[in-house]
Amino acid sequence: MASISEAFSSSWKAKDLEEGESIRLTIKGCKVHQFKDDAGNPTEKKLMVSFNEDDKDLVCNLTNAKEIAKSYGDDYEKWAGNPIKLYRTMTQYGADMVPCIRVIGPKSGKDAAPPPSFDDAPEPEAGDPGPTKDDDMPF
Repeated sequence: MASISEAFSSSWKAKDLEEGESIRLTIKGCKVHQFKDDAGNPTEKKLMVSFNEDDKDLVCNLTNAKEIAKSYGDDYEKWAGNPIKLYRTMTQYGADMVPCIRVIGPKSGKDAAPPPSFDDAPEPEAGDPGPTKDDDMPF
């Protein structure tokens, strides 16, 4: 049976990963793609990252491109053959928090796992009043 979701699954979307899930992929190559509006007028250019292990490309925003560049340099033509991890998290979009795909490279300075959820935060110790106005602030 043919489905719409299969016909339009050519790029990675947040719905492709469960919250907290990550996937390691090897970069196959990168190219700049000119997007167009419904009337066929050019709108914006985005970097498309393809992978050896999957037919889906990642439409790479500036945040993700900078994370990859921390590991492999600014020249995206030299990223091929290198591994990255994709993971799902949340980001601010207008007034809403929406799911998104983020990347982690070996030198991104982040843990290999997605950030912990609110539920993973430790409970405050009994009797701890929390921060007070007299607490030292690091800024």
